[in-house]
Amino acid sequence: MPETRQEAVRLGRLIAVSQPDDQKRKELATRLAGHSHHILTTEHFSVIEPRSSSRTVILHPFSLATIDANLFTMVEGELGAAGVVTTAEEYDQAVIAVVTSTAQAADGERLAWRVLCLNTLTKLRSYLADTSALRVAGDAHIGQFAAIYQRVGSTLLDVGTSFGFLPILLAERDPTATIVGCDLSSDAITCAADLLDATDASNISLLQQDILAPDFATVGRFDTVTAIHVLEHLREDEVPLAWTNLLSVTGQRLIIAVPFEPEVQPLYGHQQLFNPETLTSWGQWCIETLGGGQFRREEVSGGLLVFDRPVEHG
Repeated sequence: MPETRQEAVRLGRLIAVSQPDDQKRKELATRLAGHSHHILTTEHFSVIEPRSSSRTVILHPFSLATIDANLFTMVEGELGAAGVVTTAEEYDQAVIAVVTSTAQAADGERLAWRVLCLNTLTKLRSYLADTSALRVAGDAHIGQFAAIYQRVGSTLLDVGTSFGFLPILLAERDPTATIVGCDLSSDAITCAADLLDATDASNISLLQQDILAPDFATVGRFDTVTAIHVLEHLREDEVPLAWTNLLSVTGQRLIIAVPFEPEVQPLYGHQQLFNPETLTSWGQWCIETLGGGQFRREEVSGGLLVFDRPVEHG
């Protein structure tokens, strides 16, 4: 019987190869490592660096049946920690190569990303339906975001929406809500639009918009505004404008989530650190800026700040 062909995708110096069968993946790693000077095995990856080439081969177990957004922390926690990827560009290349390699060539990259998003939505729905599952999720990427999403209302602007998971989940909860997702990245908006098509979400609008743009307020005004893991990607001198713009479109409640990290994580494109004290200071800044209001801070997979504007009379 002919051997099943593994899908390989190369980006930069990285080559990702999908082989869901554990035994076959081990055999393939051994064969490829035959003339290599280095082989590294982590929980989910086998990494081979041949002597005669600057290329790095990443063998992984993921398929269209198993790929989801937990991959993002696996790449950082395993390949990043091992020094296989050392920059934000290499991190992006590794993620894209692994995701794309789960699809047959004829299926294309678009299908792989769509399936990753659909698989992730399935897990998010499960976590949100069973709060005990959030504790089981531990530090898994999807479980972290489900814990944050659980605290969000149903009518909102989601800033930095990425794949659009939060707008879709809220639209499913309340089909009559007005929900808008915006993101600076045109690729993110394209991927989110594809996911909207796949889930038949009809009450969501998507906008490409920069949180630092002078005309940011033209997106409108919303009862609830969220910025989930957005601010850490900005420079420190850019953050006051981001907060100002977010407040300008918030009718009632602003929800901010940031990671608490011991040091800046460059693989994710982070540019600054947050801790409980800095997040609290921004809550106080909101009160001083608007002349009132209140906030609370929680530690939910990092820091979560919920700020409620002062009630407007008259």
